[in-house]
Amino acid sequence: MPKKLLQNSVILLFFVLILTACGNDEQDTKVSYVSRSDDQPIPAEISVKSVSVNDTDVDFGGHRLVAVHGGSVEIMDMVNPKIRFGENIVPSTIKVLSDRIFYTAGTGRYHYYTVDFETYEPQSLSRVSGEYAFFSGLSPDQQWVLVSNPIDGFIVVRMDGSGTRYKVSSFPDVAFWLADNTLLIVTFDVPRTYIGTPASAIQSLHIYDPMTQETTELEIGTMALMESFKVQDFINYIAYPKLFIDFATFLNDILPVPIFGIPSIPDQGLVVATSLAPPTEDSGVAIPQPCAEWAIERLMPDGSQETVYTAVDTFSLNNPEELFDGSIAFERWYFDSCNLTKHSAELLLLRPNGELSVITNTLDPSESQNYNFFFSDLGARTAVSPDGRYIAWIGGGMEAGYSSLNLYDVSQNVNIELEYIQRDASNSTNFHITEAFQAVAWLPAS
Repeated sequence: MPKKLLQNSVILLFFVLILTACGNDEQDTKVSYVSRSDDQPIPAEISVKSVSVNDTDVDFGGHRLVAVHGGSVEIMDMVNPKIRFGENIVPSTIKVLSDRIFYTAGTGRYHYYTVDFETYEPQSLSRVSGEYAFFSGLSPDQQWVLVSNPIDGFIVVRMDGSGTRYKVSSFPDVAFWLADNTLLIVTFDVPRTYIGTPASAIQSLHIYDPMTQETTELEIGTMALMESFKVQDFINYIAYPKLFIDFATFLNDILPVPIFGIPSIPDQGLVVATSLAPPTEDSGVAIPQPCAEWAIERLMPDGSQETVYTAVDTFSLNNPEELFDGSIAFERWYFDSCNLTKHSAELLLLRPNGELSVITNTLDPSESQNYNFFFSDLGARTAVSPDGRYIAWIGGGMEAGYSSLNLYDVSQNVNIELEYIQRDASNSTNFHITEAFQAVAWLPAS
């Protein structure tokens, strides 16, 4: 399954807080802590203030905020003028690195672009088949980018702008960059579907060299892999880092060249979101359960894990991030009363003492009504700043009648409205495409 599709099929949250649409007057919004365990009491209410950016000092801590706004990218730091580039960007395809950004853009015909943070000039790298082409990794020498989508499968594209591209494998194989700038292609014995039907075992391993376009099958270890590493839970190796780390580490034991860029679990552990209910199957296609139980877990370097929070009647939990004070911010996406035509999203904060507070219940929930493909169009609705001080989030939506770009200041317990756009008769039809905020991310300090 394409990397970003897998990643995006894991997103989400729930609760109740009403923020004002305009933001010139300071207001207090009552928020109830919610205990994560039935045997714990519900603490007293707290207040999260919602204020206008004009009424507070915001410096971003030297970091820069990235927002996809009306199909273009905007970079801002609250000191210098905004930098804006690109048009007709597919927000779910945005990938921000330390020195550049990647995305798919177009109308009818789509191209895969990169923009470096020195020139800010969009450079088309290649035509792609369809709008959902996702970043799947740079080669170690940064000469090639691996791109995936349901039509092309995996392709490698030259970073020099020459348009050189080669098809690596068909969907839904899995590909990893190796340390020598070749690719490992993993094929499973049961084809995985768009949403992620589990494969039962690995069928074959191949090495692909983009310089020569030669493919070599690895014979060593294939039978051992098929017998020893069952991947029944290998539904989303990107969204669930522990599976990815275990899988890559296992492969490294038999590969002639190690996999490049295996993430490590820090000493304090890594927080992840995972579904406690397996997908249901419809005509051979695995689809996530719309009202299921999810958990936030902490994975430790020694392989142990601890469940720190569980949520029921949830479509997905997403983007768990540990903050400087030990709190964990994450999204909960859910269907109101499990009605599949009414979906909502909230941004939550789990404090070290186990108490849960609602930062906002007005995250923009997108316009999709087909939950099987819910996150294909969805750009990131929240992003934690590199220093953990701010959480950027997008509020409103078509039904709410507005779009807003906001910050939650963790230390001050304040929601700050940066920008607000009203939906009206002049922009009503295509508001979510031409006017609304569609994704957020952060750049490191310049």
